[in-house]
Amino acid sequence: MFLGTAVYRAESGQSTCRYAACTAIVVVACAVGAAYSYGDGSHFTRRAWIVSFLLAVFTFGVGLAFRRRLIPRWLTWLGTISYSVYLVHPVLLAVTDGTIGRWRENKPLLELAFYAVLMPLCMLTYRYVEAPGQALGREVARRVRRPS
Repeated sequence: MFLGTAVYRAESGQSTCRYAACTAIVVVACAVGAAYSYGDGSHFTRRAWIVSFLLAVFTFGVGLAFRRRLIPRWLTWLGTISYSVYLVHPVLLAVTDGTIGRWRENKPLLELAFYAVLMPLCMLTYRYVEAPGQALGREVARRVRRPS
């Protein structure tokens, strides 16, 4: 989010592109360095955090590059529920780890089942928790705004 704010400010003329680029370098270096230095000791876990973060930065860059183009509806839907996915997936992982356990190697059928549960669950949490919360936030902000 910090990097997104820096890019937004550079695009809107509130700062420079150089500042946004420096911010990107610092954010990536700090995140990768923290994952490497303070990981839980497992090489796999460190690598997973670093790769996940770099893929997130790459996804952000692709989105930034294509932001003025038409986006497929399913991708827009995934972006809409992405915060719910971010919040719900660790809970679902904890539940599955506690009930069926974690396998040493990936099982495509179990991964498919995980996503088959995660996506509808996130759609529900978006619709009944996140969207009403956003509406409430907008209403509170509207009421708090001082008239000019």
